Amino acid sequence: MPKIIENKIFEYIKKHKIVKSKDIEKIFQLTQSSSRRYLIKLESQGLINRTFGEIILNENKNFQDQKIENKIKTNLEVKNKIAQHASQLALGYKTIFVDSGSNCYYLIQFLDRNIELFTNSITNANLALDLGFQNVNILGGTLKQETKSIVNFNKNELEGINFPISFLGVNAIDEKGCLYTPEKREAKAKQDIMKRSLITVVLAEKEKFNTMSTFKFSDNDSKIVIVSNIKEKDLKKMKLVSNTQIVRIKE
Repeated sequence: MPKIIENKIFEYIKKHKIVKSKDIEKIFQLTQSSSRRYLIKLESQGLINRTFGEIILNENKNFQDQKIENKIKTNLEVKNKIAQHASQLALGYKTIFVDSGSNCYYLIQFLDRNIELFTNSITNANLALDLGFQNVNILGGTLKQETKSIVNFNKNELEGINFPISFLGVNAIDEKGCLYTPEKREAKAKQDIMKRSLITVVLAEKEKFNTMSTFKFSDNDSKIVIVSNIKEKDLKKMKLVSNTQIVRIKE
């Protein structure tokens, strides 16, 4: 719960750029000491600056996606374990969509080389070719520089295509299991894929839980399975929406 409140406070500050300390206390119904603890923590992360009763967003901080080249070099052991476990859900499927992102990058090495692979990631497509995949398809649209992924799919790009199973990355997951990303175009692209998938598998490290980002992309009509190393005690605290389940792996 404290992490959820912290994220909501930060989203409020991010939206308004400059706010008063008293506003935080009033809006989030916090005591002065409680509000101060949250703000000190945000300041320690370099997200805000506090001065003379005002809280100022640190706009030099990059809140968007990191470059994919950097993300695939972090948390390698955990990402490989999540990817390997998630790949078991792909067994028997001949057509699979794999999203951009570092977790999905590691997933590719565990997939059958004979599948028809669709992706919106140049990085993941190159990896698949290097690994010997014979049928690799990149969906067309606008290329996002940081993630080297396609957003704003071209008109009619997905017409007539359905995916028995898709694998997506995520930036944040709230206490109900709803999924978030910091970029509007990326959220729309993920929604487009989910609407055309019978099952959506989301790969996420435990640090992404009980956090929020700017744009929610969950689809209430899709079956969603989240594969994660989330701790059992944290999983028990969640109140998942009906179409979502979590498969927990041990680190």
